[in-house]
Amino acid sequence: MVSSPEFARLLGEFQAHYLVENDPNAEKSLKHPESGISAQKTYQTQVLNLTDAMKALGNPFQGDVEELVNIATGDCASEEVVNALKSIESVGQNQYKNFVKTVIEDRTVSIHDTIKKNFLPLFKRQKPKPKTKSKQQVSALRSDCNLFSRLYIATQHRSGDLDEFFMHENQPYPPSLSEFGKLRFGKKSDLLTCVKPASTKQPDPSPLYDCKIFDGAAVVHALPSTTVSTFDSYAGNVFIPFILNHLHSSKRVDIVWDTYKANSIKDSTREKRGKCQRRKVPTRKNSLPS
Repeated sequence: MVSSPEFARLLGEFQAHYLVENDPNAEKSLKHPESGISAQKTYQTQVLNLTDAMKALGNPFQGDVEELVNIATGDCASEEVVNALKSIESVGQNQYKNFVKTVIEDRTVSIHDTIKKNFLPLFKRQKPKPKTKSKQQVSALRSDCNLFSRLYIATQHRSGDLDEFFMHENQPYPPSLSEFGKLRFGKKSDLLTCVKPASTKQPDPSPLYDCKIFDGAAVVHALPSTTVSTFDSYAGNVFIPFILNHLHSSKRVDIVWDTYKANSIKDSTREKRGKCQRRKVPTRKNSLPS
């Protein structure tokens, strides 16, 4: 709320501006607050910043990305978010019809009862965290204890062969191949035991290789990005010079990137690690993610 003296001052200032603007004979001594040079420079700076931001974001209707994209951040929506946005109107209509039927027509539900919220997956709403490995282990141990207790009670009244019992799996998935319903994976470091130790002899100063193969994701994580700020500068000053340097000692350089195909073994790996938020990069001038 504005105090009475402050309100009177603002009202007087407005009336003075109004009289000056509408009286051709009045002296133009009172100027509008936004007519000064400082205010105009600030306005021009804000307009330029707005146009630069719009150019950096690009035209959302000219993009070649099929996914639903957040215009402000460039994040691509997951399949769950797209399905939720497509069905949000029908969900609301069904809830409205159910409310009218149960509260107004049938009167089986009180009008004072709380209406439950719809926890639909959206851009900002994160997915519920899965159970940790320790909690899953505790749950599996409790299930085993329950099974063994029933087995002990059964052996008190029936003649059972424990050796024959333990010859069969007591879990829905074999632990040797599965880990809580997921395919069990090994570690890349386990392959080192099968590899012969490298020779201690030093190679030639500049050997010429037929081909060099690099893991693209590993190269991106290994190369420093503290001296660059955009994708264009990172590619021109860091990534491409690294590849060109290795071409001096090799006839060919191949860069391999991970691909996760549907209905493959690596699909379970992606589900286990979690799907990261995809982001659309409209131009090479966009800033690198922090």
